[in-house]
Amino acid sequence: MSSIEDLLREFRPAKESEEFWDRVREDRVPEPDRRARGREGWKSAAAAAVLLALGLGLVADILRSGPAPVAPDVALGRIRQALETADTACIRFAIAPEDEASPARGPRKTGVMFLKRGNKVNLSVKEWASPDTRGVPQREARLISDGNQMERCLLSRGTEIEAERSKPESLSSGVADWYLRGADLASWPAVVDVTRGEAIREVKSAPGSSNAPAISYKVGPVSVTLWYDPTTFKPLRRSFRSEGPGHATETYQEYEFNEDMPDSLFVLAKEK
Repeated sequence: MSSIEDLLREFRPAKESEEFWDRVREDRVPEPDRRARGREGWKSAAAAAVLLALGLGLVADILRSGPAPVAPDVALGRIRQALETADTACIRFAIAPEDEASPARGPRKTGVMFLKRGNKVNLSVKEWASPDTRGVPQREARLISDGNQMERCLLSRGTEIEAERSKPESLSSGVADWYLRGADLASWPAVVDVTRGEAIREVKSAPGSSNAPAISYKVGPVSVTLWYDPTTFKPLRRSFRSEGPGHATETYQEYEFNEDMPDSLFVLAKEK
C-alpha cells in the first residue's frame, strides 16, 4: 500500500502558496503580467499598421485607376449634360482634310467659339486655301449672339459680302444636340435649325485610355468617335468619317468649361 500511496502522491497537485489564499480571502484580482501586456500591445499595433497599409494601398489603386467606366449610352448622356449645363465654353479648333491631294478635299479651317449661358455666342471660322494659316483668310464666317439678337456675316478676303440678323434659339441645348449629331464646328450656323438632324444610333465603346475613354456612334452617313474626360465628361477629341468623299479630322487647341468670360465678347458687330 505504501508504494501505491507514494505513486498517488506524485499526482497530487502542489500546495498553493499562502499569497494565493490571501488573495482569495480578500477577493483581490491578481496584477497582470506587464511583459505579456507589452507583447499583446505590440501585436495590436502591428496588426493596425498592416490594416492601414492595406487601406492606403487600396485607395492609391483607386486613384490611379480613375473613375469606374460607364456604359456607352450613359457616357453619351453625361457628355450631353456637360455641354448643356456649362456656364461658359471656349473652343479653339482646326479642321483639316485627311487627303490634301484629293480633288474632293474640303478647305482647311480654323476657328474659335465662345459660348456663355444666356444664349450668348461668338464664333469665327476661317477658311484657308493652303496649310499656311497666316494673313488674311480666303473666307471667314462670323456668328455673334448677345442673347437677344443673333448676327451672322460672311467675309471674302476681309470684305463683308453677306450679313443677316435673327432671333437666337436655345443655344445651350442646340449646341449639344448639333455637336453630338456629328456636325463639325465650322458648320455652326446650322445650330439655329436642329430639328432636321438624324437620330443617333449604334452607340458603343471605342478604343481609348483610362484618361480618355471613347465612344462611337452613327448619325445618318456619318460615323463619330468621341474621346472624353472620365471625370468631367468634357469632350477631348473627335473624329468623323462620312460615307462620301472629303473625310476630315477635327482637333482642339483649347476646350475649356466654366471659365470667366466678359460680356464684351458678345457685342454685335454693328453695335461695336
